[in-house]
Amino acid sequence: MSSIPIDITSPLPVSADASGSGGRAALLAPRQISAEQQSRQRRRQLRERLIEAVLFTAALVSVVTTLAIVGVLVYESIAFFRHVPMWSFLTDTQWTPLFDDAHFGIMVLLSGTAVSSLVALLVAIPLGTVIAIYLSEFAAPRVREIAKPLLEL
Repeated sequence: MSSIPIDITSPLPVSADASGSGGRAALLAPRQISAEQQSRQRRRQLRERLIEAVLFTAALVSVVTTLAIVGVLVYESIAFFRHVPMWSFLTDTQWTPLFDDAHFGIMVLLSGTAVSSLVALLVAIPLGTVIAIYLSEFAAPRVREIAKPLLEL
């Protein structure tokens, strides 16, 4: 069995050559790059910088838009709650903002949302559990491979 010397200071293993230098001269020699390759490399770097700039701009626009939305909501909420007390807003049972005697209560809206969510959970949890048990334990592989993607939609 022949042994190949490995230089642990080099990232690549090198084989021994006749000079005894371990092939280091070939690895350390500067590579000649043609003008065409340099031009391609510069164009690629320029394209990459352009793509980075576009992506950074898109991210910046997203953050600025989100901050602007939050700012407008906070500003308008402060103006709204100067006219309508928070307690009245949360506990009043009427939502009639266009009437002469305007009411801005969201209790009915919150309770309707809570009831519809509770009914949905009471249906979805048992049904989803039974379907998951059926698919994992009892369904034929063909049925499972058809039904699972449909249920994940």
